[in-house]
Amino acid sequence: MSVATIAGWYPDPTNSAVAWRWWTGAAWTQDTTTRTDRRIKPADWGWDTDLPARIASTAAPASKTGNPWIWLLTFSAYIAGGIVAGVQVFVLPALGAVGSDLTLLVGAGSLLAAVIPLWILAELDGRSLRKRGFEAPSVLWMLLLPPVGYFIRRRVLVARAGGRAFGPELVFLIATAVLIAGAMLKFATLFTALQLLLLNGFLG
Repeated sequence: MSVATIAGWYPDPTNSAVAWRWWTGAAWTQDTTTRTDRRIKPADWGWDTDLPARIASTAAPASKTGNPWIWLLTFSAYIAGGIVAGVQVFVLPALGAVGSDLTLLVGAGSLLAAVIPLWILAELDGRSLRKRGFEAPSVLWMLLLPPVGYFIRRRVLVARAGGRAFGPELVFLIATAVLIAGAMLKFATLFTALQLLLLNGFLG
């Protein structure tokens, strides 16, 4: 069933008993007011009185925006790191005897290959958002420190439509922080071991 696209105040589909929410003509916004607000009258709707219920059932976006693709994207650092590590462990040693130029080319190509799955996950997430009535960020936001730019733009668009999307973002920050902390700890351990080796060699 198609719904009229006239903007106006309508009963909030998430709390219709006590609040009004602004309908832009295409989506709900975060602008709300109480049902006792004397400025809001049925005449301001511009539609028949049963239309808000039809909007709530057909056009209101779901409040939750999670899907398997965005949750996989939260672990993007591990996905990309696994691809690069796999190339270094299994492919580069086999190419070592061929030539250093080819080895460098394959090594650089592995970085590009590691980003491609992240773009695919972002596109699948965008399709899921659009099916739920949300505006989806362009995958071009993945060019901005992937996938940080995509997460920021996604948060803005989802919040603008009244949805919730903080869960995947929080997991992304935690997962990335854990990976960085682990890398720093590993570096510190290797550095300490190198210092001990140098010290033992100097004393020996």
